[in-house]
Amino acid sequence: MTAEPSLDVLLGVLRRANVDFVLIGGLAAVAYGSARATFDIDVVYARNDGNVKRLVDALSPYTPTLALVPR
Repeated sequence: MTAEPSLDVLLGVLRRANVDFVLIGGLAAVAYGSARATFDIDVVYARNDGNVKRLVDALSPYTPTLALVPR
């Protein structure tokens, strides 16, 4: 099992792969200077075919799982 990427690593991976996404939730607040402690990374991504392909390719080394999607 591969370790989960840090926020900086994840954002860099998604940017380099030209994935269209927004960061939401607690880590978005932290990125904007909030002192709120959280450990999960919530990302909303564009669901068009090209973007999903770029997302899957970019994150495949981290063996991600999608919320609410069967394995």
